Amino acid sequence: MDLAPEELQFLSLTDILRESVAIPKRSPQTFYLMTLALIFPLSFAILAHSLFTHPILNQLASDPLADPSQTRHEWTLLLTFQFCYLIFLFAFSLLSTATVVFTVASLYTSKPVSFTSTISAIPSVVSVLEPIYGLAAMKKSYELLKGRARMAFILVFGYLAICGVIGGIFGSVVVHGGDRYGVLWRIVVGGFLVGVLVIVNLVGLLVQSVFYYVCKSYHHQGIDKTALHDHLGGYLGEYVPLKSSVQMENLDA
Repeated sequence: MDLAPEELQFLSLTDILRESVAIPKRSPQTFYLMTLALIFPLSFAILAHSLFTHPILNQLASDPLADPSQTRHEWTLLLTFQFCYLIFLFAFSLLSTATVVFTVASLYTSKPVSFTSTISAIPSVVSVLEPIYGLAAMKKSYELLKGRARMAFILVFGYLAICGVIGGIFGSVVVHGGDRYGVLWRIVVGGFLVGVLVIVNLVGLLVQSVFYYVCKSYHHQGIDKTALHDHLGGYLGEYVPLKSSVQMENLDA
């Protein structure tokens, strides 16, 4: 983002989308590797998990009087798969969000960024942009949304609507379309939809990052690039300047 902090509050939805799409051009290799390593597996899992659960659900629904031991086996398999899927979904959602937010913040502060530095900043990283956590972070988010809740609703609704359409087409063609479509056509459509979802998820995370700065600017909360630069550097074990002589005296003692 090349905009000054005071200019961010005037961005429209179109401007936010334009700024978000332009961000990867500033570090294309980093975003390419990030997308390949994190966002692609996440997007693939979101769509493809129904391919594995659908046959099990069909088996359970088509033969309710089957051997109880076989039924228990199928339910165990289904629940185990769903549990693993939810853990994978949560982990990769968190990692994808953290890496994108960290990368955008680094670019915003003109901090050199690479895929290696982004990945190395992930362990114990809970709050990327501000040193607050848990309920305090949720309260801060709620306060930042004031005055921009309508814009946030439109962005979230648009994202969910697009994901819903993609998921609906994938389900009707790839998962349930075995009798109407050939295998090759289902593979082509499935691959295309996964690619589209990858782009949607990447843009969604970028929009989320830009929207944070828009909300900060709207509430006239200064964005200290120097402080943010040092805050980000702390995740990488970089030297962070001492902020007072008291700290120096404590070290000397």
